[in-house]
Amino acid sequence: MPVAAVDFGRLAGLDGDDGGVGDGPASRRRHKLSAKPSAALLAAATAAAAARAAAPPDDRAAAGLVTALTRVAGGAVRDDPRRIQKALRRAEKEKEKRAAAWAAREATTKAAMRGRVEKREANLAERAAARKARASKKKGKGKGKIKKR
Repeated sequence: MPVAAVDFGRLAGLDGDDGGVGDGPASRRRHKLSAKPSAALLAAATAAAAARAAAPPDDRAAAGLVTALTRVAGGAVRDDPRRIQKALRRAEKEKEKRAAAWAAREATTKAAMRGRVEKREANLAERAAARKARASKKKGKGKGKIKKR
């Protein structure tokens, strides 16, 4: 065996890597489900749980071993439907909170804009009234009578 083919960082066969034959880790990474809780992740976990329940005990033990090795290697195992449902509910609540906060910000912004428009209109009306008052004051003065000497 050539020295270049030896991978000292891994134990062969434990992580599902077949030594570069077939679809390698890059292909698995491409098709991997997202870590974010989603309906697809929940469906996959539910299907996996149903398949585990229907599998013979030896297969269940092997799946448990793969899960344990993934956890030991530091990987995240997202195969518990209840935990995924909880995460989905938590994410939905957070989304509702953000939507409510946004609506509140939008309402306060609109109220502030309305207030500024009203203030501007009031100022314009006041200025127009003052201008009219000045104009009528000037108009009323006139030249008056001319004094004779």
